Amino acid sequence: MKNLVLSLLPVFARRAKAGFVRKTKRTAQVQEQFLRSLLRAHQNTEVGRKYRLRDIKTVDQFRQRVPILPYSAYEPYIERIAQGEQNILTPDPVVYLNLTSGSTGKQKLIPVTRRSQQVSQRINQVSIGFAVEEAQRHGVSIGKMLLTSSVQGIGRTTGGIDYGPVSAGTVRQSSSFYRQLFAQPYDALQAVDSLARHYVCLLFALQDPQLSVIAATFPILALRLCDYLESYAEDLIRDLDTGRSPTGSTWNPKFG
Repeated sequence: MKNLVLSLLPVFARRAKAGFVRKTKRTAQVQEQFLRSLLRAHQNTEVGRKYRLRDIKTVDQFRQRVPILPYSAYEPYIERIAQGEQNILTPDPVVYLNLTSGSTGKQKLIPVTRRSQQVSQRINQVSIGFAVEEAQRHGVSIGKMLLTSSVQGIGRTTGGIDYGPVSAGTVRQSSSFYRQLFAQPYDALQAVDSLARHYVCLLFALQDPQLSVIAATFPILALRLCDYLESYAEDLIRDLDTGRSPTGSTWNPKFG
């Protein structure tokens, strides 16, 4: 199954990239079509009714009617969403709340829906398409991916919606198709302890000959992974050679 996914990924990625490039030839038209689709989808939400999105026919009307607002203006809506209310900002159920890092101020909650996830996945496919093309130009193939991001959320709102880091939500909501690209099993990402999670993921990745990509949500995380790899090189080599984990129990590289 994993080999099939690896063979299909470049095909899908190239197709997504080609479609993106075609759209860049008519950006104004594509952007307007996308705006109209958003207006139609959100016209019956509470915010959509407030700004009368149903009546907007042109881009200029949208600019005049829908103001650019700070996060504080949307915060009361998001608090209601967290309490379980629906059809407030989005017509689709909110499945996760991304919690920002707060690097530019207070931390913020950003609603995530299945629709927004699909858009993100399409964007990722386009990015992979460019990467595949560049890799092939240098005679390199795209293989398995080492990802060490935790999938642990922070908590759950009173309305029953999980919330946590963007990276955790993205991986948790990923499809089984994309999980086949991981060099480590998905369950390895559920380890709470950061060092233990990185170590186990490295054990799986280092024994996989198809590993070719190291993925990280921030550059600093990739550097930390490299630091772990260097610091624990002898331990990793020993455990890979003996097939035993640091606790003394046998580990199975075929798990998952």
